[in-house]
Amino acid sequence: MLGAIKYALANLANPAGRDARQTFWYWVLAVVVLRFAASMALSAPLTLKIMATAMHAAQNGAAQDPAAMQAMTTQLILAELPKIVWGGVAIGLVSMALLAASLVRRLHDSGLSG
Repeated sequence: MLGAIKYALANLANPAGRDARQTFWYWVLAVVVLRFAASMALSAPLTLKIMATAMHAAQNGAAQDPAAMQAMTTQLILAELPKIVWGGVAIGLVSMALLAASLVRRLHDSGLSG
């Protein structure tokens, strides 16, 4: 598995040649795991911020008014939403770029043109 990942990393910008099925799918698995980790790293600060704000509000007695808590949470989410969206777009583009050359090599191995 590590050999397949090393091969894909060494040939990131090289669409020439061929990729075996196992090499390709190990690389796809590695990219999916990295994408999941990056998404979690992107969303964790927002989740922690919302939880900390809710806990602080609950300690100060704001938990008695659910509508106020919901409005505060919605405001926090809307404030952070552009960062989350653009981060998700960036993660998607990087994932596509990481998979592009390997997909072309896999198509060559299948007898198709890239």
